[in-house]
Amino acid sequence: MLVMDHFVTVGDIELRQICSVKISKDVAKLTDTATIVCPAVSHGRTLSYVGKVRKWQEVHIALGYDGNLREEFAGYVKSVALEGEQMRIECEDALLLFQRVDMPNGELLNPSVKDVLAMVLKNVNEFIRRENLGPSLSLNCLYDYKYDKFCTINATAYTILDLIQKEGAPNIYIADNVLNVVPQYTNSTGEASYSPQRNICKDGLKLKWREESDRSLYVVVSATGADGKKVEATAGKKGENEFKLDLGNRVTDLKSLQAIADNQLKRSIYTGYEGSFQGWLVPFCDAGYIISLTDEANELHNGRYYVTSVAVEYSSSGGVRTVSLGAAVSG
Repeated sequence: MLVMDHFVTVGDIELRQICSVKISKDVAKLTDTATIVCPAVSHGRTLSYVGKVRKWQEVHIALGYDGNLREEFAGYVKSVALEGEQMRIECEDALLLFQRVDMPNGELLNPSVKDVLAMVLKNVNEFIRRENLGPSLSLNCLYDYKYDKFCTINATAYTILDLIQKEGAPNIYIADNVLNVVPQYTNSTGEASYSPQRNICKDGLKLKWREESDRSLYVVVSATGADGKKVEATAGKKGENEFKLDLGNRVTDLKSLQAIADNQLKRSIYTGYEGSFQGWLVPFCDAGYIISLTDEANELHNGRYYVTSVAVEYSSSGGVRTVSLGAAVSG
């Protein structure tokens, strides 16, 4: 029988007693999040670490069985709250630090998204050096669309990344000291294999097979040019479902608008499963992974899928990983 195990640190404090941990990772959201709940009181006395856990402290969460642990989350404390005899620690990944980086007020004319991100990283790296937070970050951006102008009035590095994430729906993450801003499905951060006979909880199997011909989506991405005229790019066919995105006057180049529309359609129209399933802490699987789904009883279609989100819950009741699937991928 496997014995659940964890190693959780906040700053230089190891939290040996854990009530629960919840981790959420989603390629469509800017940051990964984690919530740690631990005792604040024992035998009527406040525990020694209460009051020492503070915002901006570094957080590491490793989970597993029998001492075989895998880091599930790394980031920083966003907030701390006492709830009765428990302490709740809300955390976000390293992009949370970008909230501490104020951007100089100004305006860039005709910049590419790479130009904007390079400006952001210049200020972030100055902050990293000043605060002695480790190596500087480099940039990997696979987008090339342009803005008519980009304003940085009362902005932080975080709010700029959040805006870019909402516009083009990229997967934004930091790995190996690289800030990655890449379209979903263009790269994977790892691979895992799943089978209903081996490592999928049947009660948590919520997959529905859909043919591409059964799916419909009409995507409309629009903007307003300097002359006040509407510029619009579309993808897909008109039907019951419609997705609209208005970029105001930031991106008005038709080629850029079309690329955003095409990427949205690609994520939505495919033949394969939609939905989610539940497994356990092993195997490790992350948002942005490619998973191989194999059914040895031939009740499900075998295939490979992009993982859009992962949610991990860890407590005395067990460790559960919920894996949500995006489009099927070839290979």
